[in-house]
Parts: sequence; structure tokens; C-alpha cells
Amino acid sequence: MTKRTKPQRDEDDASGGVFFDGYLHRDPLVPFGPQNEEKKIIAVTAFDLSRDDMKKILGTVERYCAKRDAAPVFFTDSIWSEDFREAGFAFEYFPAVRVQEEFAGQLDWPLYLKRRIKGFRRK
Repeated sequence: MTKRTKPQRDEDDASGGVFFDGYLHRDPLVPFGPQNEEKKIIAVTAFDLSRDDMKKILGTVERYCAKRDAAPVFFTDSIWSEDFREAGFAFEYFPAVRVQEEFAGQLDWPLYLKRRIKGFRRK
């Protein structure tokens, strides 16, 4: 494990590997890695599902994408990120409605979501 300083800007996202700043960080999940260079990216929305249902969806999407030489990116409110990581899938987390209301009900959530989607499209 190498030691790096905490990222200062968006451009310095620690994508060079693992670094330690009090927390262990993993390399980001990137759909356009060497193994996915020519693959189509498929966006999958998966919200308000139980963990068991999400695992079923992950298996279904994995089979679907394998047949079509595609790489999925999940948009989800699932808190079980390890399931996505173990499957090797990229994902974007969006807070569930109940979380939005409980912790930040006063925020403009439609604007937040619009900005998150815009940021994803830039990636």
C-alpha cells in the first residue's frame, strides 16, 4: 500500500491506486478498463429493492451483458456496495427518498439528482 495525500481537486482523484489518509481507499470502478475497452455501456436503474432481490438483478444483468459484450453501470439507492464490487460492476449511489427526507429534507433533491446525472454523463 502506498501513501498518498488526500485529493485536492476532482482531477486528482487518487485513481493511481490505493492510498491511505486514515481510510483505506480502493481504485475506482471504471467501465472503460482494458477488459471493457470495446464494450457498450448499459445503464441499469435499481431502486427500492431488498438485498436478495438486488442480488438476483445482479445475476440477471451479468448474464444479459455477457451475451451482448456490454458493461453495466448501476444507478441505485442500495447501501450494499460490496455486492456491486464483488460482481465487478460500476455503480452510482443515489440516496433513497426516506434518507433524503430524514437527513436533508430541505435540500432541492430534484436539482441534486439532475446534477448527479449530468456529472455521470461527463464521466
